[in-house]
Amino acid sequence: MKAKLVDLVILKIKKLYKLYKHVHEQPMNIKEFEYWLVASIKRCGAEIMEPFFIYDSYHNIVGFCICCFDSKIQFIEERSAFFTHIWLTNVVDVAEQLLKHLRIFMQKVFVNRIIGPIHDSIIFERSLKTFESALVFTGMPSNKSYIPSILLDTGFKKEQDLIEIVYKNTELQPRIAKLATKLKKNFKDIELILVDGSGILERSNEIAAFYNSEWSQNWGFQPITENDINTFCKSIPYNKNNAILSYYDHKLIGFCMTLEEDMVKHARAYFIGSAKPFRNTGLSVYMMILVNEMLNNKGIKLTSCAWMLESNVAVNKLITKFFPLESTQKRIYNILTLYN
Repeated sequence: MKAKLVDLVILKIKKLYKLYKHVHEQPMNIKEFEYWLVASIKRCGAEIMEPFFIYDSYHNIVGFCICCFDSKIQFIEERSAFFTHIWLTNVVDVAEQLLKHLRIFMQKVFVNRIIGPIHDSIIFERSLKTFESALVFTGMPSNKSYIPSILLDTGFKKEQDLIEIVYKNTELQPRIAKLATKLKKNFKDIELILVDGSGILERSNEIAAFYNSEWSQNWGFQPITENDINTFCKSIPYNKNNAILSYYDHKLIGFCMTLEEDMVKHARAYFIGSAKPFRNTGLSVYMMILVNEMLNNKGIKLTSCAWMLESNVAVNKLITKFFPLESTQKRIYNILTLYN
């Protein structure tokens, strides 16, 4: 099925690229675009992937998305499908045609709602894999603002906003250094250790079990296995994949991982969180401070912290409070729902 989908998008790559350029502020070149699109399809772990193309009277593609379903991914409670790669011209008729296709797909896979736009890589690596290229950190589609607006006008409801904050790594400012000192005293009974990819591999079973236990109620939760972590770690140089692990009474209670990209001196902070008894204590904030210090010492200039739910304000508040406004960039990704 994936091979046929890959063949189909390659056949239509020029028309798809024309539409893609229309909706993206900083588009890739066509070779990068083809590589990224094909790689994202091949890496998707969804059980069902179904593309939809909408054409105008001149046979130009004016709308495109891929609908997916995977029984393992959870968007809390209801059986849900999701859609990805959504590109639309600013025409209501196009969105309405897409709506009809999505409803047919929902009936086909017997789901009550379809959620998106979510990049398909959330299924396997949750937007962390770089597909062995300089196309750093694929993730949520970054579309022009009219796309969520036009979808809302044609029957979608707001589901969730996911927030990404990109900030410059700097020396600890006096305020944040003072906070770090205070938090260090508060967590004197907690052991925090820094490991690289080899250390993550050694603890993959422990990390997978902790993640599946503590993240299971998160929106968009996808269980991971020890093998998933091993596969991911082995595909990246050990010194570019790091984690800060927190232990209390010899038990893992929290972690934050980072992934670096040398070519552009960027890093992504991901899987930031702690066990339930230690939430809202400042532990996640303290781990983020240590991440900033570590990356700054390594010469990494920018860090992306994503994907945070709109209701998760702790790290958001930390970054916007302690980093100058001119050094941060906030991106809002609108996630919408269509109910059957």
